[in-house]
Amino acid sequence: MPWPDQNATVAVRLVPEAEWQALLLRVQALEQTTSAGATGELEWMAESDVARLLRRSKQWLWRQRSDGRLEYAKVGRAVFYRRRDVHALLAEGCVMTFR
Repeated sequence: MPWPDQNATVAVRLVPEAEWQALLLRVQALEQTTSAGATGELEWMAESDVARLLRRSKQWLWRQRSDGRLEYAKVGRAVFYRRRDVHALLAEGCVMTFR
């Protein structure tokens, strides 16, 4: 990260301890609800992780999305799937893997 401009102004706001603790608790609660489910697993899985788990290509995952069998979310170019949707896909027997 480059050094800030020598002429830049930095604003500092003093926050009372009680307000700081309340904010900290809200942030921690938000982290727990967004990053992990009840089992401690991440709710969302990256496309590459799902492909590796199912032993399928990203193109196969794209077809499942196109056919409406698998819901997804995109952040920029990255594709993410809900863990529960991936498990549901496995449960309905759409994925067959051979060793």
